[in-house]
Amino acid sequence: MKKTPPTSHSDISTTYSKILGQILTSTRKRYFTGPDDPSETMRSPERRLQLLIDSLPARISYVDTEGRYILVNTAFENILTHTREEVIGNTMAEVLGPDNFRRAEDYINQALGGQEVRFEFEFKRSGGDSVWLDAHYVPDIDDQGQVKGFYTLSRDLTQQRSREAELRRQHDLLETLFNNILIGIALLSPDGCLLRVNRAFTDLTGYTQADVPDLETWFERAFPDPTYRASMQSTWQKDSGQKTSQRDFRVRCRDGSM
Repeated sequence: MKKTPPTSHSDISTTYSKILGQILTSTRKRYFTGPDDPSETMRSPERRLQLLIDSLPARISYVDTEGRYILVNTAFENILTHTREEVIGNTMAEVLGPDNFRRAEDYINQALGGQEVRFEFEFKRSGGDSVWLDAHYVPDIDDQGQVKGFYTLSRDLTQQRSREAELRRQHDLLETLFNNILIGIALLSPDGCLLRVNRAFTDLTGYTQADVPDLETWFERAFPDPTYRASMQSTWQKDSGQKTSQRDFRVRCRDGSM
């Protein structure tokens, strides 16, 4: 059986773009002048496609070469806190506001120049709060190679950013504890490499991680007497299977003292 490769965000964006292209072809005129037939029903293909993109979680819009919004989906309206009627026909500068537009302007120009771009930025909403967005601009290029506009696809990164900030806070806290606790600590990998030592370890023994990069070097330098070293290695092997153990032993420090 042929294994199907995982779907990437770029693949999803391309699929959305194709869908949006079908909508745009049949609805470009309607957004500005209304349907030719006022009795047009919900069964029309373009209406069904609009309902489809409205059901998608990604925030989707289409912008023409003048920088005006031609269509948006419901998720896009929600992130802006503006209704569709307040967005369609207005420019990105008018809808996004000066600060948000300034942060995205270079990417907008690249998309209008025919270049697909993806970036992350902090979007400040009219209510004063902010959301982090992963934005993807996909140019709409016709058969003659002319850019007709571009699609915008974005997803909310706010919770992810918040989790990352919390992880950084916890990491910084652990770093502070590790470096300031008065007990000497050395972290070993399963294969015996010395990953890190804290400040107290170096203060007690004089050794840095560079001085004793692995367990073998540690035993040679800390226990120079071969008989005592063999005893310590045997004790280490016995204690390795235990969750915790406490031992007293003599160590030769880096300056030669015991």
